[in-house]
Amino acid sequence: MLITKAKAKSVTSLTEGRYFSGMGIDYIGFSLQENAKNFINKTHAKEIMDWLSGPTFVAELVGASPEFIKEICNDLGIHTIQSNQNIDFTQLPPQIEEVIVNLSITNETTEKDLSNWMAAHNKQVSFFILDATQLGGWKKIQETGFDKIMKNLALDFPCFIKWDFNAAFIKQALEFINPLGVELYAGDELSTGMQSFEEVDKLMESLEQP
Repeated sequence: MLITKAKAKSVTSLTEGRYFSGMGIDYIGFSLQENAKNFINKTHAKEIMDWLSGPTFVAELVGASPEFIKEICNDLGIHTIQSNQNIDFTQLPPQIEEVIVNLSITNETTEKDLSNWMAAHNKQVSFFILDATQLGGWKKIQETGFDKIMKNLALDFPCFIKWDFNAAFIKQALEFINPLGVELYAGDELSTGMQSFEEVDKLMESLEQP
């Protein structure tokens, strides 16, 4: 069992899916928008989903039309989607039960702007992902003061955090920010059907309850 909630981002293989499902992860995401990074077609995603049980499956769809969102969710039986700040909540099909919004944080991002947007859409969003990938690692996040910004936001809103996590600092970050959860990437592909989970293994060990 993990010490926090967790989501696996953009899973592309059954190997990844089985790994994260076995680790007790809460959400498994599929990047179903063509030309997106780690794109997976709906047929392959359905094959993976049929082998797994436990996690909530997430359709990661940024900039998708309402018609495409409806098609994907109907074909896969998915009721949770993930998008960004450009999402049009008024155009979502009725079968969507849960919406996750990724909020990209840059050096120009202000706490006020994020807080205002989150407050305006809090009732429509299940949780927000504070994506600090562009800032760098935990030490850089601390140096720029964004650790305090994320801590403040996590006090007021349901937030996951995401950046290039390091196993040595992830517990420190969780203890300071106290988010609802984390979003993780899968392992590097060594060859077709084979994955290296060396780095994510270290992260998962840090997230396991003693």
